[in-house]
Amino acid sequence: MAKEERLGRCMTGIEGLDNILGGGVPASSIVLVCGATGTGKTALAVEFLARGAAAGEAALFVGDATSEEILLAGLPNFSFLPPDAVKKGALSAVGMDEIFKEAADQQKTASTLDKVLSAAKVKRLAIDGIDGVVSESAAKGLLGSIKQVLRKNGCTAFVTSRSGIDSAFAAAADGVIVMGDIERNGDFLRTMQILKMRGTGHSRARYVIDLTPFGILTTPLLKGGP
Repeated sequence: MAKEERLGRCMTGIEGLDNILGGGVPASSIVLVCGATGTGKTALAVEFLARGAAAGEAALFVGDATSEEILLAGLPNFSFLPPDAVKKGALSAVGMDEIFKEAADQQKTASTLDKVLSAAKVKRLAIDGIDGVVSESAAKGLLGSIKQVLRKNGCTAFVTSRSGIDSAFAAAADGVIVMGDIERNGDFLRTMQILKMRGTGHSRARYVIDLTPFGILTTPLLKGGP
């Protein structure tokens, strides 16, 4: 982990993703995770937090889950996450309204986020469903303000959205990971594709993913077959 910090990278701890990126995402960046409902956006963002919490980094989830128990209830029982991670404050959750109560006021929103991150020394942040509280027209300015807060606190963020790759959110983010579905032999398979990640060289191929108690598993998408 220390070596990656010197290189300016944040190792996500998600092995397949880190391998694709050659060692993790650029530190203090905003990574947009976009895709339709049920494609695994929240699962990817929460595993990013859980991997950090398991390594002793303070991680914060901002979304509909207003408690850590609610957050973890609908996800796999991660085998790598210590049972006392929540109790020790390594993994915490707050409601979206606590941060984005006045989303139209970008300075106030950034100031609120800054106070929350600095108070808990948060190093990993996930904002789930940002397109539900921030308009396309405000995306560029607000994400720019959030980037400044992240750099100040040495924090890296995964932000989920149902908006597409042509959205203002995607344009403003440092990285874009697209989650999707494909049908093969009557089954729907979840997929992951990295469209951009500033400061890295990476494959833009699609990978099949599986959500397991051991975390997200990735497999190259074979081109053959129906």
